[in-house]
Amino acid sequence: MTSSGAGTTLVVSGLPAGAGQERLAELFASFPGFVEARLPPGDKGVGFVDFDDAAKADAASRAMQGFSAGEGSALTVAARAE
Repeated sequence: MTSSGAGTTLVVSGLPAGAGQERLAELFASFPGFVEARLPPGDKGVGFVDFDDAAKADAASRAMQGFSAGEGSALTVAARAE
């Protein structure tokens, strides 16, 4: 299931090497409105997280900005332009 509303998809970079889709989902699943986490094929360290509402996506983005995801990496989280 993929979000279609503006501002409901977050672009997450700075994922540690070897982090998979499951790890990305674990990081964001506790936030209200979480829908799914996706990693594009071939892109290392970047993923997308979908929410059902732009305000919920924004709250998750603010909470996770700079979060230490392990291996010395800090997450960079931004709303995807749709």
